[in-house]
Amino acid sequence: MSDAQLYRDWGLWLTLAGVLVVVAAALLIWIAILARSIAANATRALRAAEQIRANTQPIWALAATNAAAGEVLEAAWSIERHAAQVADVLEGHGRGAASA
Repeated sequence: MSDAQLYRDWGLWLTLAGVLVVVAAALLIWIAILARSIAANATRALRAAEQIRANTQPIWALAATNAAAGEVLEAAWSIERHAAQVADVLEGHGRGAASA
């Protein structure tokens, strides 16, 4: 192999190595940019999820309200039953006093 051939091959491999280094550096820069973009999107998604959670809190409170309303309704029915029993007793006493 002559010196000219050696220098030409050396220059070719050096150029190829330079191109590979530039491509690798470009890929690494591109990956870094994408990673930052992904992090920014993840932050926005987390904020949106927190907002969704805050907006749906009344739905969970509604379940507690429905439970309390059920208890109030049950108490109202109990009061109605007891009032009917009291009314029956009072009517019975009224009839007994009227017949005496």
